[in-house]
Amino acid sequence: MPIDLRVTDQALRAGYMASPSARAESPHCPRRAVGPRRKCGRLLLSVVLLSLAACGPGGDEVDRYFPTESGLRWTYRLTRTTMDGSQVRPYYVEHRGPVLVAGRADSVLEQRTFDGNRYFFARDPTRGWLRLGAQSATDEAPRWAVEPWLVLPASLDVGRSWQQLTPVRVLEKTGPPQETLFRVQVSLPVEYRLAARDERVEVPAGSFSGCLRIEGRGSISTHLGNYLGLGSVTVESTAWFAPGVGLVKQRLVERTNRPALDRGEMQLELTRLNRP
Repeated sequence: MPIDLRVTDQALRAGYMASPSARAESPHCPRRAVGPRRKCGRLLLSVVLLSLAACGPGGDEVDRYFPTESGLRWTYRLTRTTMDGSQVRPYYVEHRGPVLVAGRADSVLEQRTFDGNRYFFARDPTRGWLRLGAQSATDEAPRWAVEPWLVLPASLDVGRSWQQLTPVRVLEKTGPPQETLFRVQVSLPVEYRLAARDERVEVPAGSFSGCLRIEGRGSISTHLGNYLGLGSVTVESTAWFAPGVGLVKQRLVERTNRPALDRGEMQLELTRLNRP
């Protein structure tokens, strides 16, 4: 039986107020900063990369593309390419089911990654599945988003679109002095669109039909820091969700118009799905 974790507009207003320590951003005021950082930053994936799904009888259509069963575990092959080269590694996500979290009166769905990061979700009956917040392995408490991230819309009509403030993730390069990591840190408004809902996708885990394809496109002109100066950033993403499985593939490409740091790419491909 699927777990119904719907939230109301009133609950959204009450539950998504960020704590004083939360790192919140307004969609009208993108955060920007660039500077040297030691090569020790942990990998942060977009919620799109964590938007997994499973079918459940009797639920709304969108529930076919989001998990309701505790114990589901997805294994991906993650290929991350920056100006320093490519790295390939496994990436694991496990669904922990409904949980009560400090600071909230309602239950939320929890997903946890292999490195200890936690992500919290709920379904709004009019908007769809939302990511409410996250807690990294070093955070003492969850950070609730001021504006929840829309993972999957309630309406799965082809052409449905929405805008989301999206951080840049793979525009980085190591260089002198002392092997310093330079990273573009900017968020930009990205227009997401449900482009198709009956595609076939081939990944190492197999062939999946009836997939949703969600595309994202966005760009911004901003100051990229003393290292790069003024420039433009462009983000393009494509994600495929299979019914009864969830996210099976995603590709993210980020570009600037500065040759010194002009491109980064990330790709996820499902290699295995373990059911409880």
